[in-house]
Amino acid sequence: TPQNYSGVGETTDWARLPIKSITQETTLDDFFRTASLANADFKAQKLDVKVLSRAEIVGIISPEERARRWKLMEENKGALTILKRPKVDRSMTKEAILEAEEEAYLAWRKDLAKLEQVDGVVITPYERNLEFWRQLWQVVNRSDVLVQVVDARQPLLFYSSSLSEYVKEVDSRKECVILINKSDFLTRQQRQVWAKYFDSIGVRVLFFSALSVQDQYPISDLAEESEEADEKQEISTKRKAEKQSFSESGIDEMCKDFDEASISSNSENSTLQGDDSEGEESGESFVSVHEELAEVENGCEILLADELIEVLCRVGVKCDKEREFLVVGFVGYPNVGKSSTLNALCGTKKTSVSATPGKTKHYQTIFLREDLQLCDCPGMVMPSFAYTQEDLVVAGILPIDEMRNCIPPIQVICEQIPKEVFCVLYGISIRPPKEFEDPNRPPTPHELLAAHACSRGFMATKGNPHYDRAARVILKDYVKGRLRYCHAPPDTDSAEYVVLGAAERLQLDGDAEFGTTFGMRLEGEEASRMLRLSVYLAPTELHKLLERRERQRQRQVGKDANRVAQESGVNLTDFDKWALNEGVSFNLVFF
Repeated sequence: TPQNYSGVGETTDWARLPIKSITQETTLDDFFRTASLANADFKAQKLDVKVLSRAEIVGIISPEERARRWKLMEENKGALTILKRPKVDRSMTKEAILEAEEEAYLAWRKDLAKLEQVDGVVITPYERNLEFWRQLWQVVNRSDVLVQVVDARQPLLFYSSSLSEYVKEVDSRKECVILINKSDFLTRQQRQVWAKYFDSIGVRVLFFSALSVQDQYPISDLAEESEEADEKQEISTKRKAEKQSFSESGIDEMCKDFDEASISSNSENSTLQGDDSEGEESGESFVSVHEELAEVENGCEILLADELIEVLCRVGVKCDKEREFLVVGFVGYPNVGKSSTLNALCGTKKTSVSATPGKTKHYQTIFLREDLQLCDCPGMVMPSFAYTQEDLVVAGILPIDEMRNCIPPIQVICEQIPKEVFCVLYGISIRPPKEFEDPNRPPTPHELLAAHACSRGFMATKGNPHYDRAARVILKDYVKGRLRYCHAPPDTDSAEYVVLGAAERLQLDGDAEFGTTFGMRLEGEEASRMLRLSVYLAPTELHKLLERRERQRQRQVGKDANRVAQESGVNLTDFDKWALNEGVSFNLVFF
């Protein structure tokens, strides 16, 4: 019978050719690539011409259009799948396997092209490099537990249900877990809402924050302590790799090894601990464990590194009884924090991290313990539905430095974040609406970019504001989390969701009008204003604002003291006047 084959062949890192993620192509590049893979002639086809309005060009859609597109997404979500590896057997040659993969790739592209022809269906750019999909297939075949890492600000955009289905098709014993990274961006009440939503669809989720773990346990502090452990792990890794590596002598031997491993793995079920001597009792243990896990409700607590490792080991079951360790694979979109998560779990910098999406080019394996191996997959942009193409730039999936038009992504941010937040964060003044316009309308992209560029001195030719440069700064602040907007689950009011637990961010003592935050007292309108800003700004930015407020208060107190001293006829030195005007506090009595 046909069996899944884990890979055509493996080479060392130095022997691999550099590969590049391809998510967006020109029509000419797409034509040549498709023609090369299909090895066939193509004839030009006349497509339907559609005239776009100005609102559609900048990414604005009406609420009615948004509701219509949501209905289309629900109707066609079954047709939106990832590229699955075709079935192969031991009798196939290497060339036949490669040809089967290319045929499956072309058929998959044709299905997505038909789906894109449906009026109103917008499919996000997806990975078009077949080599990246081969990397994903190898990670799925190796892993006992596959972890999809998603961004807490918009989990459903980064979650692929088709990938979870594919994992179960490869081996029903493999487990899928959703890891919501950057969970510190959410309040406890917001995490509770997401936990209930994933409970309703039967998906297990874990909340984690890689940056918070690294801040608590800096990588540099742990590097020296882990040198000896790294040496031992390196020796152990080589031994394990020798046992698990595929023979490079030919494709027939690799297929034979895979068939034997599949037969042995299907003959007996391994238990949670991987004992091979339990026989039928292991299968009963396997069922009971997973029945118990199915009844567990998702929690809302942010896990520490040790707690996350413990949960993954408890969930996972070794599919290969001959293997002595559990393999946990990490898959996700670019820039969601897969490599940062692995570094946080290891306590040392094992994988390279970059703000530019797609830093990881090849899957990497890391032994965390003798019985646990982590596998990092390159960032995969999987096909998904979106209201507009600009959502991927704002979400950090597509590189910001490679965007061609900055206006549509900025328009998306302007619709999400109030004008007051931009003015406070960047210290700018945005032009108010005209008399005949709605006074409460959000700022336009040109108004925001012009104000930011002029305040920073970003000028283009002829003294015009440099919109592209200002847009890159704002978009990168949004992706990094300085500017924040968290999307709500389906059937949840967005306006109510974004303000859930806002007092938690300010550490207010029960009452939103009065409380202490960062050691400073907030009262009245000032507390309400900071409460509004806390919804869209990072805590570090709020701290900076409060420190600025405290400096201004001290400076005003000093100026008042200087004025009182001058009115009372007290002679002050120049240093005393400067200290009072600047709000510098000394344990001295001047008058």
